[in-house]
Amino acid sequence: MLNHRTMLGLASVGILLAACTQSRPVPADTSGKATIFTDGYVAMQNGNDVEARNDFEQAYSAAPNDPYHEEDLAATYQNTGDLRQALPLYRHVIATAGDVYPTHVTRPEVQGMSVAQVAEWNLKMAGIDQYGNAIQPEVQSQAAALAAPAERTWQVFFNFDRSDLTPQALQTIREASNGAKSGDLTRISLTGHTDSVGTDAYNMRLSDQRARSVQQALEADGIAQGDIVVRGVGKAGQMVPTPAGVREPQNRRVEIVEEKALVD
Repeated sequence: MLNHRTMLGLASVGILLAACTQSRPVPADTSGKATIFTDGYVAMQNGNDVEARNDFEQAYSAAPNDPYHEEDLAATYQNTGDLRQALPLYRHVIATAGDVYPTHVTRPEVQGMSVAQVAEWNLKMAGIDQYGNAIQPEVQSQAAALAAPAERTWQVFFNFDRSDLTPQALQTIREASNGAKSGDLTRISLTGHTDSVGTDAYNMRLSDQRARSVQQALEADGIAQGDIVVRGVGKAGQMVPTPAGVREPQNRRVEIVEEKALVD
């Protein structure tokens, strides 16, 4: 049996994306009223992409293999310029949600598409495929606009239930630090992640601690505190999607993204 839910298409930051919500009434996150629209869904519809992203990250942490949560979170990552985190979510949706269809769509472009096809459509709006390869090289795509400032990305990995830095992690941080000192740095974004073992609240704290550990190491190596943006997202944004309770080393990480000023 096909799984049907409502699909929303919206315009934000000059692009068109599609997101999903359940077609059966559920309590909204804060109002408590029975509605098919959660706070994150409403926030995304209203163009509050950061608020929507935070809400969808929590929903995804609670149900990481739900294709609708994956699609919603990937869409908000894309809407906030974080295509790197969106890509693994889109890949999983494309691989697993080919027979999941929404009951309603608000954009004629996605009428009749499965959730997997909608994920591909969202990526087409970025001008890339699910692996980040450009599919519209002759057009100035969203991918170019969003990815151009981010010169390099590093992944710092952690042992299970730990936030201290391993020798390999310190070596990776030194490489990132050297890259940041090469000039034209706008900022360094640190995003802490965990695997799916433990409670949401605990993993949010752990992911923040991991990001702070990397921040301290970068500052000790001469990077100014004001150039660093730190956040933890707990179980959200898994590099390797897993069910709850799985120890996956690649998900225990901090992603370092260095953004540099665009030069005309």
